[in-house]
Amino acid sequence: TSGILDSVTVITHSAKFIQRNHFRIVPNPAKESFRILGNERCSVRLLDIFGREILRRSPSENQPILVTGFQKGIYFVEMQSESGLSVQKLLIE
Repeated sequence: TSGILDSVTVITHSAKFIQRNHFRIVPNPAKESFRILGNERCSVRLLDIFGREILRRSPSENQPILVTGFQKGIYFVEMQSESGLSVQKLLIE
């Protein structure tokens, strides 16, 4: 393995985790923006590699999330929907 995480599982007593393929981040890696593809709306949090919140978005209909001006590197995208929580890795180039 490369030593880089592909996804993160957070265990809490109240979170319901959903399958990784429930939502997709496209494109990934991203240069200017990315979108969340899925069957339902979700709120989005973008976290840096240290878990600090960089960006928060309320549920929206497939709106692009701009990442221009963000430092290149690995981020985590936390997607919360009525079905549960999904966290996936995003590479910003």
